[in-house]
Amino acid sequence: MEALVIKKQATNENDQIVTLYTKDFGKITTVARSSLKNNSIQGMHLDVLNLIECDLVEGRGWPIITGAQSIKTFSNIKNDIKTMSVAYYFTEIVDKIFFENEKDQSLWDFLNKTFEDIYKFSNLDNDDLLKDLFKVKKIELLNILGYMPNLNNCSLCSKSLNSKTIAYNVDINGVLCNNCFLSSGSGVIMRDTDIYSGGIADSVFQSMSRSQIYSTKLIASVLK
Repeated sequence: MEALVIKKQATNENDQIVTLYTKDFGKITTVARSSLKNNSIQGMHLDVLNLIECDLVEGRGWPIITGAQSIKTFSNIKNDIKTMSVAYYFTEIVDKIFFENEKDQSLWDFLNKTFEDIYKFSNLDNDDLLKDLFKVKKIELLNILGYMPNLNNCSLCSKSLNSKTIAYNVDINGVLCNNCFLSSGSGVIMRDTDIYSGGIADSVFQSMSRSQIYSTKLIASVLK
């Protein structure tokens, strides 16, 4: 089956837990036996961002990867800290937000197209173009998720949002005016209400994951 390698973490001296986003099953957690050994051929193919072909066999807890083979490695992305940080942002979103075993063809297509587009930009060395691509891709992912908020009216009181200070509430999937935010005590402040700035998307993703999106800080430090 085809899969994108989303995340890896060591479990012991030789094995790794590998998170895959697959075409047929969505996100799944797997085990790669002996992938950390120096002579492991399979381990070479299980680099994060790689598009791979692999087989799975039943294990005690998680399925075990067998016969992994790289289809695309997106090496140019990994050779540049800027393009790598943008690509890692989306792998972190998938890892933290999406449930396992939920096939989503639109997300599969989005991830493959996004990595292909970032790969093309890795040869241009143009920060402005990369930042624009990053903003557009975040909005595209929000639309796939169905979490693109209505930015015109408060989701609680329905008043027009004419203030620069608004908040996003993940529980109601909507934005709040300043008064409703203060009275409800829940939500994430949006510093920039320009939909294409990326600030709104960052706020929504952070609320959905219930945790910090660490790639955001890295991107802010390398893409200025």
